[in-house]
Amino acid sequence: MSIDSAYESTLSTLQAIAGQIGPAGLTASQAGQLDALLASLGEDPYTQLILNSVIQAGGAAGTTQAAFSALIDQWFLGADDPAPLPGNTMVNFASAPLFPVSWSGAYHMVQQGYENGDCWLVAALVEAAAISPSDLTSAIWANGNGTYGVRFYSPTGPQYLTVNADLMVLQGQSGFISGEGANSTDGTLWAGLLEKAYAEAQGDEIAFSLSTDGAYSAPGANSYATLQGGWDEMLKALTGRTVNNYGLGNIAALAPGGTVYQTVSYDLQNGLDVLLASNTDVPADDLIGNHMYAVTGIDLTTGNYILTNPWGQTDPADAETSLSAAQLNALTGAGDVILAADGGLLTAPPPVPNCYLRGTLILTPRGLRPIERLVIGDEVITRFGGLRPIKWIAEQKFPAYFLKKNSPLAPVRIAANALAECVPRRDLLVSAGHSMLLGDVLVLAGDLVNGVTITQAELYGDIHYFHIELDTHDCILAEGAWSETYANCASHRALFHNAAQYRALYPHEPAADAPRLCAKRPEAGPLLDAALFQIIIRAERAARPPRMIGCIERLDEKIQGWAADAANPGLPVRLKILCGAAPPAICLARGPRPDIHVPGLEVNRGGFQFPLPAGMRAAEIVIGHALTGERLEFWPQLARASMVATG
Repeated sequence: MSIDSAYESTLSTLQAIAGQIGPAGLTASQAGQLDALLASLGEDPYTQLILNSVIQAGGAAGTTQAAFSALIDQWFLGADDPAPLPGNTMVNFASAPLFPVSWSGAYHMVQQGYENGDCWLVAALVEAAAISPSDLTSAIWANGNGTYGVRFYSPTGPQYLTVNADLMVLQGQSGFISGEGANSTDGTLWAGLLEKAYAEAQGDEIAFSLSTDGAYSAPGANSYATLQGGWDEMLKALTGRTVNNYGLGNIAALAPGGTVYQTVSYDLQNGLDVLLASNTDVPADDLIGNHMYAVTGIDLTTGNYILTNPWGQTDPADAETSLSAAQLNALTGAGDVILAADGGLLTAPPPVPNCYLRGTLILTPRGLRPIERLVIGDEVITRFGGLRPIKWIAEQKFPAYFLKKNSPLAPVRIAANALAECVPRRDLLVSAGHSMLLGDVLVLAGDLVNGVTITQAELYGDIHYFHIELDTHDCILAEGAWSETYANCASHRALFHNAAQYRALYPHEPAADAPRLCAKRPEAGPLLDAALFQIIIRAERAARPPRMIGCIERLDEKIQGWAADAANPGLPVRLKILCGAAPPAICLARGPRPDIHVPGLEVNRGGFQFPLPAGMRAAEIVIGHALTGERLEFWPQLARASMVATG
């Protein structure tokens, strides 16, 4: 169910229920209808959360018809306009377009308005319009009935509300450009509606402001006059990312080639919003104190930072200014700082990519081609579907400084010949969440890591990931190894930095709730172990002579313990299980064991367990290293814990 149809049908059902509420208020049966309606919405977060807001406030038996209808008006029809500023009134502009036809230059059209001190909010809108319009187009959308759904991020997760098309107008005037709220002089609604939505969100206590003691608190007032926030609040609300602050005290860092200069340059090129908080008033440099500017570019000729004032066309002379590293360095007051939305996600772990590193060679009918040179429509050779055209190419970029904080984003290096002879033909670098086809099963690259032939790569520069999507999931030859294409999934696609391109190319294509894979992908168990055996045997040939540590902890109806190779950390130990005259069995000691603490050695995997085979006696079981025959001893768990703790 799409967001539009879910919203429309849910609104219709709520209005029908409201029309049936009698003098005694909402009945228990009607309250049950609301709960069932909420359960039916599945993965539609907007309609689901605004319906939940209705239910939380008025879903109990006894709610009056007037109170229930008011909640529908608030959450589904956006009728709870913020109190306008003095001398202004609210006028509906439902016939005006939401967004500009083109975002080119649109940021110059945005102007702050007056009196409510929300430069921190409007500067973020200006910056997004200049650098990352997809943050805006994903934050607000038309419901088709003169209302708009809005999403803001907060530390507790995405928050949703609805606004109507009412905007502030000066009394006696007819256009919202005359009003004292944020607006865009091209006649589009997005800037004014997002400012208004944030005021409503603060009134609903689902957006937060920075109080004087540095703690976030909800003001609880639905009013333009009480709009308040820290310097970075709207930046976080739009992007869903944490914000890093870069001080201005080091002129070498600000100058071309310096760390701050490189960071800002990288961020602007890759759609990561950057602002400047100017606490110091410097009239000679066209800087206003206690004000926020959008950093909309870097002049590569002069090395100057280009700042855009959110006052916009209200004061064209001060609309844009260019400051050198020295001029920025002169801003030494408390609060003078560059803010960039280039941290991790506010409410989730860093986005783990699922793709190939730049430079990976892909086999096509025209030979091997670097993945970054492929385009939509090019054909690739696939394992299950023959020649197939590329539907989309996804991208993710991460700067070196970001990787240092988010090591799961670093690629896995699969060395040449690690999977089989000449497979891959040369080192293949993919993300840890990427799957390789081994025989007839898919295995995550992160599960392949053995510390010898397959390792977590150490890279010292920026990385650029690419992924190939076909109409359905398949495998392609990357550096001579069968490796997966992208599997369509709504929650995964949003991780790619060019996800807006896909939505523009395929606006009506439904998103899959879960990926449909071309082969089984076991995450544990004998099927995964069987796929890993030959790869581990190949790694053993290149490894140092093994030095096994570990023990058997349980030896009854279940066999349990742990084993690790102290000479080759990360290489799973192949264990041979013997019992009398029965044929030997092999198992891998690779299960998670975060409870193991060995002085001087990092051990967090190596667990094994299996039931006692039928017809065997526990006392006859012998477990040893498959390569050396070295035996594991039986130490009950308490004795083992004491031994490990004392070294």
